[in-house]
Amino acid sequence: MLGFQVEHEDTIEPTSLNNRIFSILRQDERHADLSDNELNELIDQMDAMEKEKHIPNDLYERDEHIQKVIHKMFRPDNAYTKFDFKNGAHRSQRF
Repeated sequence: MLGFQVEHEDTIEPTSLNNRIFSILRQDERHADLSDNELNELIDQMDAMEKEKHIPNDLYERDEHIQKVIHKMFRPDNAYTKFDFKNGAHRSQRF
């Protein structure tokens, strides 16, 4: 069991991901007969897990991605408001 709250936040802009998937599928001969609109509709029908299959694994090791994750973890409007911090300590920590 993890001692912290786990949430999913995208670090990849949905439009960028959809454009990448479009380029990949456009090169695939199985989709050669689809129009651009049909291909976009196919992408729109994909769930997040299906779209994630098109993300290269090394993307998660790139500095840009790591910096985005760190920024999301430590941005003040996220941790401090979610966990009710005041003056650097959680309010339930009373001495």
